[in-house]
Formats: sequence, structure tokens, C-alpha cells
Amino acid sequence: MNFYKLLYQFGITNNAKETFYTYVNFYDECAKENLDIISSDKNMPINVPILKDIMDMPNVKSIFKYPNLGFFSPSIVHDMRNNNNVSLEIDYSISFESNSARYLHDYINGKAVNEKSFIPTLHTILDNNYNLDPMFYMIENFAKGNDTEEFYQNLVSIKKLMTCDMAYYDTTKKIKSVYQDEEIEKIVKQEINDFSHKSNPILEVVQEQHLIMRIILLMIMVAKFKIKGTREEKLKAQFQYIIKFMSERLNTIFLRELTVALNYLEYDNKNDKTEKRYRFFNKLESQNKEDLIRYIDNMAWDFTLARQHEIFFSSKPNSDANFFIPFLFTYDKGLIEILEDFYCKNLLIFNKKNRTIPIPENELNMSKIEEYGLNEYFTEEAFNDRITNERPNLQQIYEELFDEIIKIRIK
Repeated sequence: MNFYKLLYQFGITNNAKETFYTYVNFYDECAKENLDIISSDKNMPINVPILKDIMDMPNVKSIFKYPNLGFFSPSIVHDMRNNNNVSLEIDYSISFESNSARYLHDYINGKAVNEKSFIPTLHTILDNNYNLDPMFYMIENFAKGNDTEEFYQNLVSIKKLMTCDMAYYDTTKKIKSVYQDEEIEKIVKQEINDFSHKSNPILEVVQEQHLIMRIILLMIMVAKFKIKGTREEKLKAQFQYIIKFMSERLNTIFLRELTVALNYLEYDNKNDKTEKRYRFFNKLESQNKEDLIRYIDNMAWDFTLARQHEIFFSSKPNSDANFFIPFLFTYDKGLIEILEDFYCKNLLIFNKKNRTIPIPENELNMSKIEEYGLNEYFTEEAFNDRITNERPNLQQIYEELFDEIIKIRIK
């Protein structure tokens, strides 16, 4: 069974039980891929109560809408099929992003924090001694080329929180590290130095993803503003344009972003928009060149960071754990909208390919793709053709699309 067919089988499941039986039915193929799956299903019992406690905190976000999660891997499914006891160890962490890191720094240094939920959430994290992780914040800022003093000071504050003297906190409810300020600063400088020397391959991937996300946003704009016709003619042409462009120009079908783009365009073509959705894309309406450049850049970072958050699931910092669940403590409105508009029902971690693929609750409309004669782009032959094609010049493609949008939209 080829990769896309296996992906399709898990894409059409409606709950964790169906995901399990799909895994059973295609067990050999899943085991061959060393496939791990996390399945979100609000109707199943909560297996790991701490996940609900964390997700109940304001502004602590996950790619899943519900804490009711099922966990499947070759060994787990094998044991379940044979009625053996299943051993399941879950690791997790809560990461900061730039906004929450700035609020933390202000709070530790006695400055006012206007976000009402921040301080109660921070104290809930401390009261429960939840795991914290600075990695997402570091990747976010290194990828953006942000090496400012603010970044450094925020990281110092995160490290103070991570090394909080809990005995002192329990009696005073104040944050003080077990280390002196000089020691904390030395630790942070060393971590920044180590990260800067080791992270180049990671940052190159993130920056390339950001460029791809800018391209995809421009593709959505071209499809939205250039393609004309009746509602059905327009939608068919938009589907054709997006899928063909990804396959033939980018040499990759980015399934998550494709689902986002096609679902948004389908919504955009509706006459009745009483249900307000996809507000994230409203900024694409701008006809000011400078604003548009800034909006696309920022929106692309939100998409990129959401994708990085998904990739974190495969990192397993604790090698003894079966699964790793990363959470984001975030006040980034664009990132929150991306996560909330496109919650995952299944996250597939292809360990052999070192690839994570989320399947959104808002599924890819395969019936439309078949109706429009586009299923040829989702065959094994098409996949093999794409991986043997020459690597695309992403910067050139971005510039071509941006020039086209300027002609279409900027007056």
C-alpha cells in the first residue's frame, strides 16, 4: 500500500475506535512505517488526566481540541490485539512563545501585565510543577533572526521559572531561581551559544518552511482574486490551480496547508457566511503593498510555528516515553486562530520517514477532488514523480507570485 493510500485510510476515520481498527486492518503497513498515531475523540474516556488539567488552562494550546486522546503504535496495537496489558508512558511540556515570554519577563521584574489570564495561568503551572521547555521560544526567535536584548532577557526569565525555588514559592508565591542571577545568565549564554552552533540545519528547515508558507498564502490570493466564473466553475478552477501548483511547481503536496486552503476557498465561495470562520485570512484583503508584505510574512510565521509545534510531537526528549505531547502557552492571536480553526483529529508520526502529518477535523474534500478529476495527483506514481523532480527554486516562485498579486490587487 502506498503512502497516500495509507494516509487516506486514517483520514476517513471518524473516531479513535475506527482509527484503531484501521491500524489493525493495515497493521503490517503501519509497522513497516513504524507509525505512531495520536487520535482525538471527545467521546472516549480520558486516559491521561493531566492533559485535561493542562488544556483547561487559559491560553495553553494544543493541536487537539479535546484531551480525550488515543495512542497507537506497533507495540501498543500488538498488545491490544492480543489482550495483553498495555504499558503507556506519556511525556509532555509547556513552551512559551514571544508574547507569553515577554509577559513572564515583565511579571518577574515587577511590571504590570495587562493580559488578565496570564498571572493565574502562570501560578497554576507553578502550583502543579508542570514541565516547562524553552526550545520552541528559541527556535521561533533564532529562525526569525531575532538576537535582541529582549530575546535574551526573556530567555533568562524562562530559565528562572524553570529553576524556581519551589520551597520559597510555596511560602511567598514569588518566583526566585535556586541559582543567583549571574549563574542563570551564564547558563543562558551557554545554551544560546550551544544552540547557535547546533541548530543551523533546524533553522534552515524552519526558514524554508516560512518561505513555502508565504508561497502558499500567495497561491490562495491568486486563486481567490484572479479566478473568475460561476461559483462551481470558480471553485473547480481554484482546486485545480492550488493542487497543480503544489504538485508541479513545489514538487510536494502539503496536505495540511492544502486542506486549509481548499476548505477556506470553499467557505469563501459560499453566499451565506453567517457562520464567521477563517477570520485569519481577512488580512489578505489588503490592497496596500507594504501592509500586504507584512501581513503575509506574519501569517506565514503563524503557519510555520504551527507546523513546528506539530513536528515537536516526534522529538521525544524522554526516550523512555511512548509519546510526547507539547503544549504552547501563547497570546499570539494569529497562531491561536490557526490552531483553533484547524484542530487535528489524528496526528500521524511516520518514524521511519521522520515525518509528522496532521489530519484536521475539517477534512480534505476528497469527493470534490475526485469530481474535478484531480485524484491523479494523489497516486503513488505522482508521488514518485515528484520526489525525483528537480528541487524547485522557492525564492523565484515566491517573487513570481508576489509580482502577480501586485498586478491583481495593488492599485
